[in-house]
Amino acid sequence: MPIAHGELLALARQVDIQHRMGMDRFAAGGADTPTTNLVADTALAAFAASIELALVDAYAIVNRKLAGTAAAPLTRLFASHHLAHANAFNQLAGATPVSAANPNLIRSLGPQLGATPDELALLALIYATENRAAATYQYALENLTVPATITLTASIMPVECQHAVVLGTLLGKAAKETVPGSYQTKDGYLDPAQYPIA
Repeated sequence: MPIAHGELLALARQVDIQHRMGMDRFAAGGADTPTTNLVADTALAAFAASIELALVDAYAIVNRKLAGTAAAPLTRLFASHHLAHANAFNQLAGATPVSAANPNLIRSLGPQLGATPDELALLALIYATENRAAATYQYALENLTVPATITLTASIMPVECQHAVVLGTLLGKAAKETVPGSYQTKDGYLDPAQYPIA
């Protein structure tokens, strides 16, 4: 069932509120926690920043291809969320902040997005990527130890889930297809070993 434009914008506003609340919580104290001596957490923060930058690049392709469509304001908003997430993760990456998209992810995702011929297929691809990002943050939460990094990741993961829900709704998927079960899993997560930063 297609979603009305007003309903789509209302969903996007709800996601934006969740995003802003998480970023406000982080700005209020998360960045002050020292993490430079905890190599695993800083490495995961840098990895997460690279994933977020890859999503920014992916959405740039999506935004070019969807310019003038009803989905364009939504995909521009989601791109801005990913840029803010990358910046926040970089604040916790210690001496290893990243300034470029994850090379393996953008190498595989970029050509797919570029070659995707129609709007629905394009949205389906970015929907799947948002789900993988959420799974990646579940993986990260199982491995992080620093409170600031845990808090930030736990604030960002539901925003990625909400991105996927809104995109799934736009694609006409039923709620049971777009909403994880009783909890988020790491199924389909982006493994840092397969998607190294450099």
